[in-house]
Parts: sequence; C-alpha cells; structure tokens
Amino acid sequence: MQLLNKILALSISESWLLFTALLGLPLLSHAIRVHGFKQAYNKSIVSSFTTDKQKKINEAQLSEARAIARIINIAGNRSIFKANCLAKSLYLLRELRKRQIPCQLKIGTTIDIGKTDGLIKNRSIAHAWVESEGLVLNDAADVGTRFNAFTLPEGNLK
Repeated sequence: MQLLNKILALSISESWLLFTALLGLPLLSHAIRVHGFKQAYNKSIVSSFTTDKQKKINEAQLSEARAIARIINIAGNRSIFKANCLAKSLYLLRELRKRQIPCQLKIGTTIDIGKTDGLIKNRSIAHAWVESEGLVLNDAADVGTRFNAFTLPEGNLK
C-alpha cells in the first residue's frame, strides 16, 4: 500500500518516466548482454542530445537530475528483471542528456579481497554511476572513493 501511495503521488511526467523505465531498462540490459557495452553506450549517446560541455548545472537541474535518478533506480530495482548499475546508469545518462542536463558516465573497478573456504581470493568488481560536475546522482556520494573510476569520452566509443 505504501508503494502504491508513492506511485500515486508522482506527477504525470514522473509516472511516465517510471513506466518507460520499467519497460526500457530490461530492454537495455538485454542489449548490453547481446550486443555488448560499446554498442549500447554508442546507441545511448546517439539517441540523446549533446550537452554543452561548458554549461554548468544549476540547482533546478540538479534537483531534476536527482529525481530522475531516483525514479530510474526504483524502476531498476522493482522490475521483474532487476537492472544492474550499468543499465541504470546508461538509461539515466540518456534521460539527462535529453533534458540538456550536463552529466558523465563513470565506471570504476576495485579488488575485493575475501575468504572462501579458508582461502584468500581476490575478485575484481566493476561499478557504474552518473555524475554531474563531480556530484554523484544515482549512488552514494562516496562511490568515487571506493572505486578507481574513469570517465568515458563524450562521443562514440571506437
């Protein structure tokens, strides 16, 4: 009932975003698995408008970006097919760029050292998120300190 009340409290544009994200995130996740990250990233960039690299994000855009990120995270976590961080971040990137909100996709890696069956095992972990001017939009503010991150280029990946 609480979830239903939250959904009913959304504006029409927020409801539409939630609906399209519930449909679009599984499709994007499938495209990443089938066609690979490079093609999914390039299509996300092509399907969005470019933003002015000199443009600074203002308070209204930051508030809008965080609201959009929250809705996309809800859709990704509540869908029948849960979306991973990469799909949610690519979807967010496309939605923000459509609205001319400056943002960058960040991908980071780290090594997790843990014990399994008494043996120390290292495993690499990758994570994706979206930032605007160093502000994390769809994850914890300290995500950049937990992962060695890099920013992808503005244009298509070769």
